[in-house]
Amino acid sequence: MLRQLRPTLFFVGVLFFSANSILAQDEFTLSNGTVCGMEGDAQRPDGKALNRLKNRYVAPTESDIDADVTLEAMLTPGDDVDRFDVNRAAKLYAYVIDVKPGGKETCNCHATAQVDKDTHIELAVTTTAEKIQRVTIEVSPRWRAIKDGDGVDWTTAALRDPTTGIEGKWVEVTGWLFFDTMHIHEAENTNPGESRNWRATCWELHPVTDIVISNAPPVDNAIAMGLVTQMQRAYRNEARRNPGRLESIRQRNALVLSRFDAGEMDEPPEGEEGIPVPNLAPRHEEIAPAITLAVPGLPPAMHPSTVERETIPLARYREYVPQECCCPRPRVRLFRTRRW
Repeated sequence: MLRQLRPTLFFVGVLFFSANSILAQDEFTLSNGTVCGMEGDAQRPDGKALNRLKNRYVAPTESDIDADVTLEAMLTPGDDVDRFDVNRAAKLYAYVIDVKPGGKETCNCHATAQVDKDTHIELAVTTTAEKIQRVTIEVSPRWRAIKDGDGVDWTTAALRDPTTGIEGKWVEVTGWLFFDTMHIHEAENTNPGESRNWRATCWELHPVTDIVISNAPPVDNAIAMGLVTQMQRAYRNEARRNPGRLESIRQRNALVLSRFDAGEMDEPPEGEEGIPVPNLAPRHEEIAPAITLAVPGLPPAMHPSTVERETIPLARYREYVPQECCCPRPRVRLFRTRRW
């Protein structure tokens, strides 16, 4: 009888261990002993939904990887709120321009210690790309702890180390796709021409789940950067020639940001001043209370209750932006990718 029970007991033990492991990641303990859940300390539904995505701790499988998502596809100019799917992951081949600590954020319960903050990594297709030609990816404290358990140091200091780190090197990075709506007014694709924009797009890999250092850049990357520069210039000029379109974009962004409390907005990463949140025009103030921001592709089960407020996909915010300024999901590769 005992022999018959042993496999069952073993199976139950494995389930118990797995459940505890999952619970341990759901309730992550910061360095000061604070327990921070998947939703962090966000107060409003929109912030909680974003934080659950930021704090994902299960690595994507090969079937989760969207092969159409490349760095050049993310850099392609145009309003890109629904360009990709946050339920998918991607592999990017890029040059690491900068590695720096993130600021205090609700996803990490406003932690102040660097080990408990995200690490911001700026990627580009050339070594001299401007800020608005870079894509931000982020290492989360949960994944830093996972890698530490595997004997890999993903602290900000280690990642930016000139000898053993990734700053100034070509890399292959894997992670979950994420659209960071809190920066919709600071990205060139969703706020074209703003002089203080410090990123190309709100799309990120967040969290990053794997990093491999390469010894060679992709092929034709300089040509790709030239094309991105020309297309960004054309996109900005077209927006500037249409003041009504720029105002629609500004109001759309204000509407999105109105779904967060001031205390929930991410603190700018090191070296960035941040852009003030735009104000809503009266007609948008009437609409805003009836809308709960839903991240593109977010499973319905993760949305807040719709009993009192309507839940709409972020793509619906395009109603407030003339369609000719929007850009569909790009299918073209600007340069040939070398698989390292």
